[in-house]
Amino acid sequence: MLTAAPAALFSPSLFHYFYADDFTFFVRINNAAAAWPLTPLTQEAYLSRPLLDLLFAGEFHLFGNNYFLWHAAGILFHLCATWALFKTLSLVSPKKIAVFCALLFSLLLFNSQAVFWCNINGYILFFFLVLLSFYCLVRYRAGENPRHLYAAAGCLLPACFLYEHGVFVCAVWFAGLWLTGRANGKKPDKKLWLLLLPVAAGVFYFTLKLPSLQAVTASAIGSKLWAAPLRPLSYSLFLTLWLFLGFFFPSLAIWQIPYKTSRLLVAFDPGRIYSLPFALNALLLGILLAGFIFSISKKRLRKNFLVLILSLASAATYIFLIGLGRSLTHNLSYLLGCNAYYSYIFTGYLLLAAACAFDPEKYKTEFSPALRKIVGGAAIGFVLTHAVFTHRLIDYVKDDSRFFRAYTAYIDAFAARHKSEPDFSFKVKNDVVIHFTGKTRLSQIFYAGFTGKQKPKYVIDLHRTRFYKRYRAGQKHISLSNRLLYDIY
Repeated sequence: MLTAAPAALFSPSLFHYFYADDFTFFVRINNAAAAWPLTPLTQEAYLSRPLLDLLFAGEFHLFGNNYFLWHAAGILFHLCATWALFKTLSLVSPKKIAVFCALLFSLLLFNSQAVFWCNINGYILFFFLVLLSFYCLVRYRAGENPRHLYAAAGCLLPACFLYEHGVFVCAVWFAGLWLTGRANGKKPDKKLWLLLLPVAAGVFYFTLKLPSLQAVTASAIGSKLWAAPLRPLSYSLFLTLWLFLGFFFPSLAIWQIPYKTSRLLVAFDPGRIYSLPFALNALLLGILLAGFIFSISKKRLRKNFLVLILSLASAATYIFLIGLGRSLTHNLSYLLGCNAYYSYIFTGYLLLAAACAFDPEKYKTEFSPALRKIVGGAAIGFVLTHAVFTHRLIDYVKDDSRFFRAYTAYIDAFAARHKSEPDFSFKVKNDVVIHFTGKTRLSQIFYAGFTGKQKPKYVIDLHRTRFYKRYRAGQKHISLSNRLLYDIY
């Protein structure tokens, strides 16, 4: 079920196209393509995410403009993260609860953006490594087998170079394990120092790359933090509140912000906030939360105290990093937009914490059989509701991508027919312009080796192609979200 359900749900996303920051990374890779993989990406690349850059460059090297393979990799990473979450949940909760939480995680609407947005693949891989290390740490505390600790440190080391949150995870987990051991009267476990090795490696790499940060950028960051030191914290709290409200009313991502900025990826248009689907979603979640709250017991909290604290601390540091980044680069109006991919990791941590607090025995004693059926039905209904929401979103974006799939197929076929010619070069007249890359032409991103000449051998007039006339004639196939991202002349 944990494999078949999300795989079937996300299979239509194999026919999505690329979006937004995907093209930004493509341009960076093209700028460094001659030297890859011997050198990292350009100076604009993240200071502390070298493996994220290399992962994306490796996928670009293998997949090119084959969006099918890009999305297949995203679905595969998502399935791995789902199973890692299930295995970790199984250590602290009954199997049925673990299956429910992992299945909800895999189908949740807000998490879907991370799965089919190609440049987020690295974050999913990061969370998979974190969950594996969490699983090994829980096993280590239960059996004190040093091999589990070595495996945990081994998973966290690449995680620190995929995303800087890995450094915070290592530090938080080390502190939690050390302090709980001291509180229980145990001698300090010297092996726990292994968890600080990834921290040292991440900090050392960041220190080496720090000189490449431009002085103007550093000054701007410093001035923003000095002017409003509590701004990152307030942004983090706002993001947390926004996510919780979004779980109740996913349509908030559509209707509370200017329409023109909200139609991509997370937001789709199934109805207003008071429509039946979203009212049903809020009702089911309310019943589910009530059943959960009245099933929390001190016994379970004491038993799973360590995992509970580590999960909440990891979620808090993660959302703070997101808030810090958003506070330095954007304002609050941007936070109400479509980029909710950060919910993927955040909800994973929250589900781990919730499983630690839920007591099945108290649930059986506190609720009558009739009430248990109501809560169980609400749990199933909530999962199915979000599966329907996610399906409609995926189907919407799939239909929205028809023009660009046809574009790719046409240019690929043309290049395949002529690329054997020694002087082959071409230019696409009236080409699609990508706003996210400083108005780079789409053909220049995927066919950079053939489109750079001033006097190309061939000129393709996009307006005269059959697929352009077909899709451009009916505006419904080039909807608002794509016309915001691209100029189609």
